[in-house]
Amino acid sequence: MLLAHLAETAGVPEPTVSRRTAISGPTQKDLAASLQLGVSTVENAIRTLRYHGALEARYRKFIVHDLDALHHSATGT
Repeated sequence: MLLAHLAETAGVPEPTVSRRTAISGPTQKDLAASLQLGVSTVENAIRTLRYHGALEARYRKFIVHDLDALHHSATGT
């Protein structure tokens, strides 16, 4: 849910491809600390999102490919 919120509030549309949003700055360790979770838990969640094509993780940057899928996985609906 945090990545969906960051994509909506602080995300910047990718100039090369429409419907992609870039979230720059936070690392997986930063996300884990803000959510009070282990880094491995965050890594597993991001791995699942990458597998489903909703997210791409780069160095200090997350690229959201499908915000609707990210919301769906966050809410479970």
